Amino acid sequence: PLLARINTADAKRQELIKGKLDLNNSDVREFRKLRGFYPSLASKIIQNAPYNKVEDVLDIPGLSASQAERLQANLNEFVVTELNASMNAGGDRYNPGLY
Repeated sequence: PLLARINTADAKRQELIKGKLDLNNSDVREFRKLRGFYPSLASKIIQNAPYNKVEDVLDIPGLSASQAERLQANLNEFVVTELNASMNAGGDRYNPGLY
């Protein structure tokens, strides 16, 4: 039988909890599903990664009051997994192969 080939980025995606955004590995465009996150707040989240736990996102320096409230209200939308080089190398979280 043929073995399915999978790259490390696809393997990481399969590991993630379905429907949640990984604060350490999701790309900027994935944050569009949350109102008021794309692109500014999503960029701040990415620039301040990695995170050890979801609540660490509340400690991003320079958050406005409304951004902090938005993060607090959406903590259940996030998950934190180990930082994966295949998801973060070369600025891929900002431009995930979309040209």
